[in-house]
Amino acid sequence: IELLVPAMPLEGEPPSPLVGEGYARIGLLGNPSDGYFGKTLSLSLKQFKATVTLRPNGAADDPSIHIVPHPKHDQITHGTLSDLQGVV
Repeated sequence: IELLVPAMPLEGEPPSPLVGEGYARIGLLGNPSDGYFGKTLSLSLKQFKATVTLRPNGAADDPSIHIVPHPKHDQITHGTLSDLQGVV
């Protein structure tokens, strides 16, 4: 996982968002819990990644966390089974 840390904001400015990226991994051989005693052969793919952005909510007295799904890639409702199939 790669964390991209922004520069510290100047006094009076809101903090910048934190961005983290996790790359896809392909396990070719082994499994940490199998008979290979944790030895594995795997590859990371930089073309495929998940990105998470953390933004402050703007209220110093509100510690709540809001998870906002991506409007295209993280849909939670679909009109038909064909619509769902088009996403997958």
